[in-house]
Amino acid sequence: MSQISPKGFSQKLVKEIKMNDGWKYSLLEIKVNEPHYIHIMSNNEFSTGVSVDDKGNVIRISAVRIKVLNETDDTKEEEIEQTVVELKSKKIIHTRSKVSLNKKEQGFVGIKSMEIVNQEEYEL
Repeated sequence: MSQISPKGFSQKLVKEIKMNDGWKYSLLEIKVNEPHYIHIMSNNEFSTGVSVDDKGNVIRISAVRIKVLNETDDTKEEEIEQTVVELKSKKIIHTRSKVSLNKKEQGFVGIKSMEIVNQEEYEL
């Protein structure tokens, strides 16, 4: 299967705080075209995020739900529902996809396959 990895993509974990109730806060520095930061609150099946540019302006708000469909020692298949509010383009994008992951790899390298099942786009 082909790997999904945007050209020029880099991701760095800046800070992570694990809370007692299973939730965690993560601050990621993402670089695709222009650098931005994502503040994420997540547990094993749900996360919300806010992306800010290097000046601190909010550029994107997202919510993600992950449902594990099948899991073995080596692979995990997930259904992912994601809603993203893109403030620059004034669009809401809702996507449902199925992903097969290699559990021994992290990030984009671990994606064995990804299928977008449904995607809807709305104007703000």
